[in-house]
Amino acid sequence: MNINSSLEFHKALSVNGAYAYIQFGKEYARVTEKEINQIKLLIGDKNISEIETNVELPKIGEVKKITYGPLNGLDCKIIKADNHNKIIVRIDSLQQNIMVTIPLFALN
Repeated sequence: MNINSSLEFHKALSVNGAYAYIQFGKEYARVTEKEINQIKLLIGDKNISEIETNVELPKIGEVKKITYGPLNGLDCKIIKADNHNKIIVRIDSLQQNIMVTIPLFALN
């Protein structure tokens, strides 16, 4: 949503599902359309499970490209834990990581 006035700023919170603005110090986060689409892809795929978020940058790990499903073409960082492959997609404008479990065959 593009906000151009203080009235629009306050009206935006009246949208169903809106709760608050994300703010870092005095700056409000600006989430790009690409980042919104990445989040939608992550939460809309039935093959992706165990969705978590955090604010820490990922530890250094293997970088892969997703080659299957709606996330096809996205780069991700792999965290291997308990024989599961977890990927992290970084949403820089929110200073958040989204971590999900993805099937091994979906990675190259």
